[in-house]
Amino acid sequence: MYYGKHSKGSECHNQSLSYYTVLMSAKIKLLYITQSFGGVEIYIRQIISLLNYERFELYVIAPQNDRFEIFCKEHDIPFYKVNMARGGNLFRDLKSFFQIRTLIKKIDPDIVHLHSSKAGFIGRIATDSLHKKSIFTPHGISYMSFSGMKRIIFFILENIAKRFTYRILGCSYSESLRMNVELGIPLEKIDTLLNAIPIDDNIHLENRKTFDACSSVKIGTISRLTHQKNPLLLVEIARHILQKHHSAEFSILGAGLNDELKDKTVALIHEYNMDNNFHIMDWGDESTSKQYLNSLDIFILPSIFEGLPLSLLEAMSYGVPCITSKCDGCNDVVKNNENGFACLTTDEYVETISKLINNVDLQKQIRHNAFEYVRDRHNIIGFIKKLEAYYETVHSESFK
Repeated sequence: MYYGKHSKGSECHNQSLSYYTVLMSAKIKLLYITQSFGGVEIYIRQIISLLNYERFELYVIAPQNDRFEIFCKEHDIPFYKVNMARGGNLFRDLKSFFQIRTLIKKIDPDIVHLHSSKAGFIGRIATDSLHKKSIFTPHGISYMSFSGMKRIIFFILENIAKRFTYRILGCSYSESLRMNVELGIPLEKIDTLLNAIPIDDNIHLENRKTFDACSSVKIGTISRLTHQKNPLLLVEIARHILQKHHSAEFSILGAGLNDELKDKTVALIHEYNMDNNFHIMDWGDESTSKQYLNSLDIFILPSIFEGLPLSLLEAMSYGVPCITSKCDGCNDVVKNNENGFACLTTDEYVETISKLINNVDLQKQIRHNAFEYVRDRHNIIGFIKKLEAYYETVHSESFK
């Protein structure tokens, strides 16, 4: 049957087209919630800098952080301050929960992307209570930081939180696997998108200097002074290396963010009479990190566990030979004796450092392979495209 220009059927068709146009043109509202900074802050900054603003509308909830707040303001991203203290404090956690829930209700996001343990726990429950979709990226699962009774408690908390989880987005395959095998989160709820970094096309590996036993070899890391990052093991490694290579210099860039082991680390350095050879520096901005990495001969990361460390990717992209622990996150990146080295014991670290110092050809081989690996697999441009597609998919799903 033919419907004229002003017929009822034509009106319905036009209304359908109008609704479809509005639906397709409406921006997806994304809310990021975190209580951690360091690598997590860099992760979110990269997204804010590169995400397509014609398709997405962004909001951030985080604790007080002047530098991060200014960054968000420069990108016209609303920044809401909520104190999410580390550790367990029932009163403060309940206060944070209600503050976050109120803000979620006010912002009315399509997707809430949660980062790190405390924000992930409180945020998932708050988001689910409002029947909103949550994506949780652990950046290293909370209970991995502890042993004994604390580990059991945090494991139980993660098991509670999984009931309120819409989707998991692991930043490494090992992180995603652990969420499935140990926490029993179904595979259909888990996706993986490997962390990535901007690749500097101006890096020329041939310009990087080699080093040998006669050099003042600079060995360092970018990390917080926490149990997870294992700075006390780095001090032990330094003690053994300095017995062989007296002019070696060790350093840690990352003090001031969470210094739970700073006093012990400084005391151990002093006990071993290494004050002139081991330096601890405060966390800086992106240019500070770049300058620091370019000053190193060897990057070392003896972490107990990781999500997938951006500092490791950055060091590899600058052609710095890297030595890491055989742990979650690092295992996703480092292929032992190919693009870096993975160790378990103090002796292995010491032996590997000495091997690098005494073999210039090995230094060149490792830095070349590391650069090629990061350039091919961890480019931020490809990461953002995949993340945008992932958000689109989650947004289009009916709420389960």
